[in-house]
Amino acid sequence: MDAQTARRAQALRAAGCGPQLTGQLLCCWQQGDTAGELRLLQKQRALLLEQIHKKERQIACLDYLVHQIRANKPI
Repeated sequence: MDAQTARRAQALRAAGCGPQLTGQLLCCWQQGDTAGELRLLQKQRALLLEQIHKKERQIACLDYLVHQIRANKPI
């Protein structure tokens, strides 16, 4: 793996891409398939955003529980 490919792979891992997705993205990049790269990256972005929203809902539930406990109200 050349230095540029290694840097790209490292950036993809830092962005939360797993080994399989990283391999697919590098393959698209090496083949000049920009549309394929963008499609896969957008899909990964949507997945990460959904994970964030799920965590936000979980935090809201925790906040509600804390509020109810502090107010001595039934849950």
